[in-house]
Amino acid sequence: MRTMEDILGGSGSFEGPNAGIALAVLSPSGSVGVVGQVNSEPLGSLTGAPPWARLERIQVIPYTAVGAAGRQATVLAPAQRQNRVIVCTAPAVGFAVYVGDSGVRPGFAFQLPPGLAYDVIIPGGQILYAVTDAPSYLPVQVQNAALLTGGTERRA
Repeated sequence: MRTMEDILGGSGSFEGPNAGIALAVLSPSGSVGVVGQVNSEPLGSLTGAPPWARLERIQVIPYTAVGAAGRQATVLAPAQRQNRVIVCTAPAVGFAVYVGDSGVRPGFAFQLPPGLAYDVIIPGGQILYAVTDAPSYLPVQVQNAALLTGGTERRA
C-alpha cells in the first residue's frame, strides 16, 4: 500500500517541489499549511446566522431631483462586508434607470435593460447607487445576496 509520502514523491522526509503540498495535506488545521485569506472570516461569523438574500422594491430618484433639498442618488445596495450579486430589474417603460457609484448620472453610468433582470456583482464594502431620467420616481426590483454563501467576508 502506498503512503502519502510515496504519492507525493518523498524519500524519508518531505523535501522537493511537493513539500508544501505534503505539509498542507498532512498538517492539522490551524498549523502549517493552507490558511484562509488575511482579514477574512466565514460568512455570518459575527451573528452566527447564515447570510440571506434581501428582496426589495426601491423607488429610484429622478436625476433632476438629486442635489435639491439635500437629496442624493438612491442606494440600491448599501455597504456590506461580503461580496454580493445584486439582481436589478428596471420597469419596462420609456425611461431609463442608471446604476453606478455615488456620482451616477444619465449618460455617464450603466443603463439597466428595461424589464429584464441584470446581475451586478460587487465586492464587499461597495455601494450601488441609481438615478433615473424619468420626471418621477421609478420602482426597481432588487435582490441582494451573498455571492458565495460558503465563502469568506472581510473584517470591518
